[in-house]
Amino acid sequence: MPTVSEADILSEVVNLGDDALTPDAARAILGWKFSDKATGRMRDLVLKANAGDLNDEESMELDRYRRVGLLVDIARAKAASTLAE
Repeated sequence: MPTVSEADILSEVVNLGDDALTPDAARAILGWKFSDKATGRMRDLVLKANAGDLNDEESMELDRYRRVGLLVDIARAKAASTLAE
């Protein structure tokens, strides 16, 4: 059985139908972004990863940031699509 990722599942949620997202909700979603603290942490983890210095815990943390970023990207794409209609 193929592995289903969090992004695959969210993609199914945000594609429920054209009226599933109101314009106000879409505009709110387009405002989603990582905090400065989270952005700084991601930068630190990426720099350590590029240097080959990540431990297992940091590697899993960076992977979680990447997955959340992908989920936010999917939600923002749906929001933009809703507003473009």
